[in-house]
Amino acid sequence: ITSKGFSRYEVSNFCKPHCESLHNMNYWNRGEYLGIGPGAHSYWDGKRFNAPEIYPRWREFVKNGCPEKGYTEDSLNDEDIWTELVWLSLRQVSGLDLEMLSKMNVELPEKCYKKWLDKGFLVCDKNHLRLFGRGWIFMDSIVTDIISEYIPSWNIR
Repeated sequence: ITSKGFSRYEVSNFCKPHCESLHNMNYWNRGEYLGIGPGAHSYWDGKRFNAPEIYPRWREFVKNGCPEKGYTEDSLNDEDIWTELVWLSLRQVSGLDLEMLSKMNVELPEKCYKKWLDKGFLVCDKNHLRLFGRGWIFMDSIVTDIISEYIPSWNIR
């Protein structure tokens, strides 16, 4: 792929330089979006929500002016946000910004990811934790290990 000018920018996507999917990058960077249509999901003002999924219910919802009470909200607590941030950051070549976590009062100890550093599947440079080499194949396991190692010690409630 690199011989044809493509490089990885995300766990399952490659592109030519500066041609990343802005649409997908918005999702992976926890950007806001509005979904339109039956069952469409949205993320706006720190809230995730979706419209009715079944067409006749959605049609009535629209006829009634799309009242806020008609949406199903998916509330996110601090743990949900942190977990999502780890998943979405590590799936990108830019990686997880440890300084940004620190500003969120989250200090991720090296013990949470040392096993993967030692295997050469992760690198830590310039305060960013990034997947490396075969780490892309093991992304789900790496992220699961980091989260399960860290969350039990995080007293957020």
